[in-house]
Amino acid sequence: MKKMTRILLLTVCFSLLLVSAAKAAPPPETSSVVMTEEELANHNLSLGTISWNDDICSGKIIVKPGTKDGTYTVTMNAFYKFNDLIYGLNGNKNQLKEFAKNAAKSSFKDVRTHAQTKGWWDCRWKIKSASKNKVKAVAKIEYKAVKVDEKSKEITIKQTTVKKNGKWKTTYTVGGKTYSPSEVKKLF
Repeated sequence: MKKMTRILLLTVCFSLLLVSAAKAAPPPETSSVVMTEEELANHNLSLGTISWNDDICSGKIIVKPGTKDGTYTVTMNAFYKFNDLIYGLNGNKNQLKEFAKNAAKSSFKDVRTHAQTKGWWDCRWKIKSASKNKVKAVAKIEYKAVKVDEKSKEITIKQTTVKKNGKWKTTYTVGGKTYSPSEVKKLF
């Protein structure tokens, strides 16, 4: 009986250890809308699937013909890779680095969402370096035009997120020019 109790106790402890070591993340964001062919083109979408997977997010948009003539069903699933378990913990070096990464991801999430509303669906965001006070990342965002009278475009954004006086501040650099988070959205 003692041996059985020990095995059970070790199993429970090991399970708790695995759970506490795993990274938690917010639930996926999902949406589904019905669009006309004109609305689809205005959102730079066509039939098929667009998918992405980078350091901040994985997701996909699926466009299928709808049940009514001339309509399409657009379904989007996005899973943002934030580490929620670090909040409330008291700071070793790795936890502080995770705080910094989350701050950088949070800053860019708004830019990414804004770009997608303008039809810039293809975004690859990658962390280049991270410390407890500074994160550098690069995003390559593409507008792959579906309309015949439009051209495809591409923007490479360098992001720097720095902690100063207890607050995170993010700047973006495009072609040697520095932008604030609100200014960089005007490029899309």
